[in-house]
Amino acid sequence: MEEIEQLLNEQMQIELTSEGKEIEEKFKNIEEEIFNLLETKEGWETFKEEIKDINKRRTIIGIIFEGKK
Repeated sequence: MEEIEQLLNEQMQIELTSEGKEIEEKFKNIEEEIFNLLETKEGWETFKEEIKDINKRRTIIGIIFEGKK
């Protein structure tokens, strides 16, 4: 019984690890899309219009650039 539990736990860990990598990859793709949009003049202007608070803009940009490192 303990062996079965151990194998199930190992399987769950593998599934969680795979899921985490998949989620991380999706997040990187979203960051890349946002970064590409902000590089265009239209994208930047829209961003400034939508996010009026400069501190929020800085936070968002900081998160995006942190992901680019």
